[in-house]
Amino acid sequence: MPPNKVANTVSPGRKPRSVQARVHTWLILLIWAPAIFYRERVAFNLAGASCQWPALDGGNGARSSDPSVHVAVIADPQLTTYLSYRELGRGNPVLIAVEGISDAYMSRAFRRAVLSNDPEHVLFLGDLIDQGERIVNPEEWHRARRRFDRIFRWPRRASSANTHATKYPLDGDDDDASRDRDASPVSYRTVHGNHDVGYSRFAVRLRHLYARHEEYFGSTNFVRRLGGVDLVGVGAMALDGADDPGARSAQTNETW
Repeated sequence: MPPNKVANTVSPGRKPRSVQARVHTWLILLIWAPAIFYRERVAFNLAGASCQWPALDGGNGARSSDPSVHVAVIADPQLTTYLSYRELGRGNPVLIAVEGISDAYMSRAFRRAVLSNDPEHVLFLGDLIDQGERIVNPEEWHRARRRFDRIFRWPRRASSANTHATKYPLDGDDDDASRDRDASPVSYRTVHGNHDVGYSRFAVRLRHLYARHEEYFGSTNFVRRLGGVDLVGVGAMALDGADDPGARSAQTNETW
């Protein structure tokens, strides 16, 4: 007798597996696509629209006629670098993807939630580049710096790398996408974090890295009058640990 043959049949009322796979794929897309669109686009627009500058109170509930000054404060952006995930190594495709995703996230958040509200001044509270104080190679540090410039639309003078006052044309090595900004002046200032210049002992050993950061992002010690209020920046990193005589740097003396 011929061997029994098993027919490739489908139970009544049940779809073939290939059809089921396509249905599941479309269901996943229909669920995930709106969720991704909301989180990547709509959420940022809603966050920007929900931010409003407070009205100045002139006393007795009356609104002040004095001109207001708008200051946006950005804390701890910590741009991702190869030192953020050392186990991946330089040039790793996963690291490149992580950098691209985090850069896009910060750029979109800054553009939609901050720039859309037209601040006159932007103040960064340190830690601009993750492990930036440990990136000794100038080329690698400038690569990270250019990414930061592009994300946060950092202004650069045409004739000098150092600016933290008014919006100027960017350096020639920066991305063209950062040049299409409006012409209204925006002041950029920072105070240093430990991921920017390290602590006091670090500044003693590697002074050129401290100087490199200040050359491109400005001094952290400043006093500036904004709308009748003194904005004071203090280089706290130069003071941290400076009780040890061996850790007292020139920046410590300058800050005091």
